[in-house]
Amino acid sequence: MINDNNKDCCRSKKGVACRWLWLALGLVGLMVIAIAATSGLPWKPVYEVRYEFRVRNFRKNVEGHEYALRNMDAMGSYGLSRYMEAQPVDDGLTRKLKYDDTEKITLCVRGDDSAAVAQYAAKLYEQALDTLQRFGDTLFAHVAEVLRENGEEEALVAVETDLASHANYVDLLNGAELPQAHKTPSRAAVLLWSLVAGLLFAVAVCVLKGRRKDNEGC
Repeated sequence: MINDNNKDCCRSKKGVACRWLWLALGLVGLMVIAIAATSGLPWKPVYEVRYEFRVRNFRKNVEGHEYALRNMDAMGSYGLSRYMEAQPVDDGLTRKLKYDDTEKITLCVRGDDSAAVAQYAAKLYEQALDTLQRFGDTLFAHVAEVLRENGEEEALVAVETDLASHANYVDLLNGAELPQAHKTPSRAAVLLWSLVAGLLFAVAVCVLKGRRKDNEGC
């Protein structure tokens, strides 16, 4: 009888140790995920403005008439992002440009002064728009000339309509939240709250499992 009690006690202690081991491993895993997920956040709160946009497909209105763009380089999202990367950054600000597989450009500007952040981001975005507008108008003027010479009246109408209306060559994806600067959360605070939330959840799970096993034993 004593031996049975000792065995039950050992199994109970091992079960508790096992649960706490899984708790520790879970917290370590959670922190690794949280650190990776917050890699883009600054350690202290700063002001941030993001512009997310794509460059219009310049070949859209001349589809089937590729000869009109022969020997002409059509600037895309990648080319525009490289152009923006070459521009100077105002003192006291940081700038990051990202170009992804969907051809979306993300311009992120951060700093301690909300007005300076918003003004610089807007200035750089407008500068990029102006450069792309001049490029697009020049490109389509050439396309219109080629189409006119070849008697492609239907395609010519679409191109000339864009030229006359000064069509926008950029699709801004997050215009509703611009141009205001928003304060970023602190990375340290996010990691701390992630740790606390994970700890509370893990403890709750361990307690519930322990009660269930005790009830099964009864």
